[in-house]
Amino acid sequence: MIANYSCVSGKKYTDFASSQDRVATVGLGALIAGGVGATAAKTRIILPIILVLLAFLKKLLIFLIVGLGFLKS
Repeated sequence: MIANYSCVSGKKYTDFASSQDRVATVGLGALIAGGVGATAAKTRIILPIILVLLAFLKKLLIFLIVGLGFLKS
């Protein structure tokens, strides 16, 4: 079966032309995050995760505002 395999002309790895061909700009981290997000959406746990994240960000924002207030005085 492998002996009969051949690549399509112009579609080989060696035929890559950086001026014409598109390259994926998504990194591995984004792919993993997308997979985690899709899994969370399927299992309906995305809302609690978002609420916990927003609570954390709210506390962080308050901490930063108070910290900047102390730096100015």
